[in-house]
Amino acid sequence: MVQETRSVEAGKYAEVSYVIDPGMAEAQGRDLGSLLLDRRCHSCRERIEGEESIPTVEQQMKEIARCCSSSEGFIRPGMPMMEIAFRLLLKTGNKVVTLKDLHWDISEEWARPTHPMNISMETLKNILDRDRHYGFREVTEEMVEEGKKKGRRRKKS
Repeated sequence: MVQETRSVEAGKYAEVSYVIDPGMAEAQGRDLGSLLLDRRCHSCRERIEGEESIPTVEQQMKEIARCCSSSEGFIRPGMPMMEIAFRLLLKTGNKVVTLKDLHWDISEEWARPTHPMNISMETLKNILDRDRHYGFREVTEEMVEEGKKKGRRRKKS
């Protein structure tokens, strides 16, 4: 029964994906740069403190994926589900991640007996869609097409 429900949900949400949208976070009154600084590893924080300016949001996301996300404790089972989802997206460098993959990582990879995260994909989608803290944004067909066009323009130059 549980397996049937999961496969029906997987089909229903197969095309649903998410990213962290800096514009969405800003519109929600959040300083994404500060949120990202708080997720940096110790050595990166020390390096940033010695610099004159704080790296941009995009630079920080790349550096977190390259460096900080591999540090021990970047993701821990005891973290709130939304924080784990945020860090999972950061770990990819904020590339598009499917709801199915986020769901699997949260409910299977990071759930523990002391911190169970038994949640349906539909519930996870509703939680991500109602976010007012991290800037989660569902990726639309138009966003995917726009990204493909930008990629083509960059390759030509």
